[in-house]
Amino acid sequence: MAAPSLQGETLWFCSARKGNYRGVDLWTATPREGSASSWVNAGEKLNLEYGVGEMHLTADGQALYYRSDREGGRGGLDIWVAFFVQGDWAAPINVEAVNTPAMEGWPFIT
Repeated sequence: MAAPSLQGETLWFCSARKGNYRGVDLWTATPREGSASSWVNAGEKLNLEYGVGEMHLTADGQALYYRSDREGGRGGLDIWVAFFVQGDWAAPINVEAVNTPAMEGWPFIT
């Protein structure tokens, strides 16, 4: 498990496991008594269409910052943000202020 982010009662994380759309996918689970249950792949939209990689959610759960080499970036890995609007994740926006033609990644929001 990599890039864990606890949002209320939901643990978000990246994992390489059976049932992925690609090598490493974003998943959710419910933490209970030191372990996790109810594992669910975060879906085709986040994993394939948006290309979510190492990620971090804002405290209110309304913004998902992540790294990706998706098309439309400045080069290599870029930082992107997708906002949770009316019950779904809106199209990601390239965070141009922090991206360069080199590699950016591993976002963390305090």
